[in-house]
Amino acid sequence: MASREISSDSDTEMSSEESVREIEVEDPGYHTEDLERDFGLDEGEPEPIPANPITSIVPRSAAEARTEAPASTSSPSLSGRFKTLAKRNIQEGSSSRRMVPDPPYKIISSRLTEEVICNFYGMYDIPSSFTLTPAIKDETVSSCRGRRVALYERFFKFGLRLPFSPFFTSFLKKFRVMPCQFAPNAIQLLRGTEVIFRLLSLELSTDIFQHLWSFNRSKDGWYYIKCRVPQFIIGIESSNHHWKPEYFFASSDQPWGFNLGWGELNTTKANRKPKLSEQDKETLEIFRCSVTEEDIVFKAKVLTSDTYLAASGLCPLGPGKSSGFLSWCVLY
Repeated sequence: MASREISSDSDTEMSSEESVREIEVEDPGYHTEDLERDFGLDEGEPEPIPANPITSIVPRSAAEARTEAPASTSSPSLSGRFKTLAKRNIQEGSSSRRMVPDPPYKIISSRLTEEVICNFYGMYDIPSSFTLTPAIKDETVSSCRGRRVALYERFFKFGLRLPFSPFFTSFLKKFRVMPCQFAPNAIQLLRGTEVIFRLLSLELSTDIFQHLWSFNRSKDGWYYIKCRVPQFIIGIESSNHHWKPEYFFASSDQPWGFNLGWGELNTTKANRKPKLSEQDKETLEIFRCSVTEEDIVFKAKVLTSDTYLAASGLCPLGPGKSSGFLSWCVLY
């Protein structure tokens, strides 16, 4: 089966020393005499007008131009001086006046209300030991306070559950990032990979994960992951923007087990494949022989369904839900 790769989604400072002095041109008291003093211009000596303006613009040979055009020793034109001065002023003040817009995650407000969030306990099997609260005024997904963790509802639609699994906790601890710094499809791929390893009775480590996936960052600031090996998870949800204002905060009396501050993932460093332990080498080899070398492909939506999450021990099987038949190989 052909495998395909899938993706989860100078200022050239004027260094030359110019002798032009800055002029406060906005000052209404700046008069012609000042212009003459500063620029060496005599307002009473306008530039001569050619006798025949039409012929003066007809192209001439380079030799004619050199013989007819006298050497210019006068100062640059007033307009040229002002252009140079304006450019210099803009560049000199650019460092203090440049406005860098905030990334989207610092300005997008949540539209989830407390009434909606209360339904998540039953919808996503969230234990009562966790307290779910909506974002209040001026809070964004990057607002870190106390033991609260911001989470997108889309994460739970893509298989994330509370409490976090040991692997997901160690993943966040190692890379020192918050869950909400990842795009939802990255969470779906991460969760799907965890399910596969559990169904194979293999232990997934963060080092093995780095051998299977690479990290990337979108222009909006969210991280996503990309498969390094032959594709084994398909059907990833598209990265639309409807999920961004749908977040809430979760808190617990128990420690989360990872850094709660907003971090920066060094993708270059994170994409270096770490040296594997002997146990991880063996685990990765079993995975490759069982999945990638056999061209087995899984559908992301199936892997992160309640049925597969329950079968892999990543969520309880709630009332009215049937485990059904778990097909190992879920093809196109």
